[in-house]
Amino acid sequence: MRSTWSSARSAVLCGAGLAGALSAQAGFTERVSVGTGGTQGNGVSTFGSLSADGRYVAFSSSSSDLVADDTNRSSDVFVHDRQLQITTLVSRASSGALANSDSLTAAISADGRWVAFESQATNLDPADVNAWIDIYLHDRLTGSTVLVSRGLSGPAGNGESADPTISADGRRIAFESAAADLVAGDTNGRFDVFVFELPAGTVSRASLAGDGTQGSADSGDAWISADGSSVIFTSAAPEFAPLDTNGHHDVFVRVLATGATEVASTSAAGGFGDGPCAYPSCSADGRYVVFSSLAGDLVPFDTNASSDVFVRDRVLGTLERISLGSGSLQGDSGSSNPFLSWDGRFLAFRSYATNFAVPDLNGVPDIFWRDLANDLTLRASISTHDGEADGFNQVFGFSADGRTLAFHSYATNLVNFDTNQSPDVFVRDVWCAVPWCESGPGGGNPAGAPSLWALGGAVPGAATELHAQGAPAHAAGAWVLGTNLLALPIAAAVLWPVPEFVLPATADAGGGAVIALGWPVGAPSGLSVHAQAWFVDPAGVVGLSASPGIWAAFP
Repeated sequence: MRSTWSSARSAVLCGAGLAGALSAQAGFTERVSVGTGGTQGNGVSTFGSLSADGRYVAFSSSSSDLVADDTNRSSDVFVHDRQLQITTLVSRASSGALANSDSLTAAISADGRWVAFESQATNLDPADVNAWIDIYLHDRLTGSTVLVSRGLSGPAGNGESADPTISADGRRIAFESAAADLVAGDTNGRFDVFVFELPAGTVSRASLAGDGTQGSADSGDAWISADGSSVIFTSAAPEFAPLDTNGHHDVFVRVLATGATEVASTSAAGGFGDGPCAYPSCSADGRYVVFSSLAGDLVPFDTNASSDVFVRDRVLGTLERISLGSGSLQGDSGSSNPFLSWDGRFLAFRSYATNFAVPDLNGVPDIFWRDLANDLTLRASISTHDGEADGFNQVFGFSADGRTLAFHSYATNLVNFDTNQSPDVFVRDVWCAVPWCESGPGGGNPAGAPSLWALGGAVPGAATELHAQGAPAHAAGAWVLGTNLLALPIAAAVLWPVPEFVLPATADAGGGAVIALGWPVGAPSGLSVHAQAWFVDPAGVVGLSASPGIWAAFP
């Protein structure tokens, strides 16, 4: 089937959507703190974690309308499947019972199976008898939930535990705790960092010097590498490295296989910084360690008197400042909360700097994405059409490839129909294959949505073929095209384009469909074109299934 937009339609096309001119950045912003089918939350949704491929987002929310049986009037931990548009509540007991108090701060494994979280609840595991905040691990495959912050004698530890992080395979969980009975010999009366390990269910302490000496000050900010080999943490304890007399929290790396502990937050010359460090994380293998610091003497030419983000290469022994704008521009205000892609090339971070994006007029911290190899920094806490957020933003997750990041925001203008007046959780696909980008996932059929891709770009006077696959055999449907993004939830799917043009589609015996489109000769540069395929589907929630939305812009 071939369709050429007529000159009349071309006139409509060229007159519509011009305000959505594409900048140098191509990406997509999606709200994920929603119920199955797109229902927006009626409460506060914040911190969580992102699976390696960016498909699953774990987050905490006080919303009661994300799943049908949420009646506990507490904050819970949820997982949203971006591909199937399904949201599930995971802070449950193995019996399925809801938690009897708040659950927060989720961490999800690479494949989305395992979710670690903290909870004040006392009914998630029979061993929880301490009334403190504890760490739990939920298996989304089996539905089981087990206590992680477990004392030597079996019951929960005798102090508060918090801030879990998880290895890629879900086998190791690092967390901080004030409990003194998780391991033998814990006599310092301080917060320490611990590691829980499956399948044995053992707990060990990571915040120790290489010779086993415990710290005399609090340790926290735990982060475990994706491969589970290293635990990164901060501590003001002077026992973990020679000549550590600065009295500040520094960043340390504990190599679990050898028991070695090394400092990561010193200058290239080995000097300790004159300010505290926080928010450490690392690449998948632990080679590159990132953190934020108020120190002004870790690298030369650090003159902004603000917090910056640094990276330590543990192999080469180098330290660099990386919270910079394109062209290595120093920020005019503080940056923190860094996350690295698994290979260490891409960085996500939060910054109050106003000179990393032009114009930056919102007066709130923004989320930035940086390609360290190409000295390129882009603002990520923006709408799909590059509108800056009108509220506070905080990043909490990054995909393995550095393409996708997750953050929560108080902004009301990042997506359409955001009317709940509460912080929400968003995912930003920062870059995509040129010239077509994905607007958002398909849906409608819980078993899987049709796929959609294009052959040929949006080039004036040229043709593009749209290909759909995975529809029911011989299904009737429609190609939906427009020049603006709508993002309207419909049952378990989302209508991504504004439906300015609806053209008939029919799937063949193999569930495929194709249409050839001739683009107008006079299409102006920057004009966006959005496309999606819909099909009649008896297995769909409302008898329909939809492909992902895709979009491109005329050069």
